[in-house]
Amino acid sequence: MDQKIKEITLYATFTCPYCKMEKNWLESKGIKHKVVMVDLNPYEAEKMVKETGQMGVPVTKFEY
Repeated sequence: MDQKIKEITLYATFTCPYCKMEKNWLESKGIKHKVVMVDLNPYEAEKMVKETGQMGVPVTKFEY
């Protein structure tokens, strides 16, 4: 089964070093992605937990 990724969303915070490393890695590889800063947006933080079940960052969501 060959699925193509339509969108990559990185949920992150400004203080998370692992979030910064992942963002830099994605950019260095030229991989298009969207970054959602959950420390600035409580709505997006709640959405992240509901959609992924994860409460810590980074969280990377792939949409096919």
